[in-house]
Amino acid sequence: MNLSTFSAILTFALDTEDRSIAFLEKLIIRKDGIAVRPTLEEIIQVKKKHRRTLETIRRENITEMILEPVRNLKAADFPSEIPQKEVKTLADGIQAVLDAETTASRFLLTASEKLNLAEVAKALKRLQTAKEDLIGKIKMLQA
Repeated sequence: MNLSTFSAILTFALDTEDRSIAFLEKLIIRKDGIAVRPTLEEIIQVKKKHRRTLETIRRENITEMILEPVRNLKAADFPSEIPQKEVKTLADGIQAVLDAETTASRFLLTASEKLNLAEVAKALKRLQTAKEDLIGKIKMLQA
């Protein structure tokens, strides 16, 4: 999928958040996940906030969705790290979440650099910085 428009970038980012939230919601109900449940719940809430922010960016910049072309940005460069089926261990699930957030962070940074819309680029960069904070929390779960 070629992410050649502002709309495509936001759709890709929203889909990525949706898949990640759904995976975390499955991970949180695992019997072996009781000890990390509060942190996973916190991560889910932050990701839902990120999703709302992306929706706001889309809504407030609707005219730019059509007018702003983007070059050299492909979905294939940011593969989804979220497993399609249940993982065997909690550790595998946490690693999958870490990999997905790392990829999402890289996507947001790259997208912010490709967009010529300063306000939107700044908002995506803020989301990328917030993702880095989430990555730190997820790494603590691995300790």
